[in-house]
Amino acid sequence: MMIKIGFGKMMREFREAHNLTQRELAEMMDISTNHVSVLEREEKLPRASTIEAFDALKTRDDLEKYTGVKRLSEEETEEYIRLIQNLNRLDDKKKVEAMKAIIRLLGLM
Repeated sequence: MMIKIGFGKMMREFREAHNLTQRELAEMMDISTNHVSVLEREEKLPRASTIEAFDALKTRDDLEKYTGVKRLSEEETEEYIRLIQNLNRLDDKKKVEAMKAIIRLLGLM
């Protein structure tokens, strides 16, 4: 099963659909405003705790209604977390190369 990497895009779409500022979303997720900004620009991968905090904010109906994106299943969330944990084991240069390869592969699907 393949999962999409666009976590930051999903966060931004959710935030905008609910008319939230980055600061408001950060407070709701108990993370910094800067971290929300970095994630939305997809400059860094989210931690498992960040994915779980974001997931707790929304219901399936809200996410589908406002963004058209389905909520990740528990299995997909676990797979996403494993992927991120494995990517975080790489040095920065290899991490960037791996992310670019994943994005190219997703573009082919």
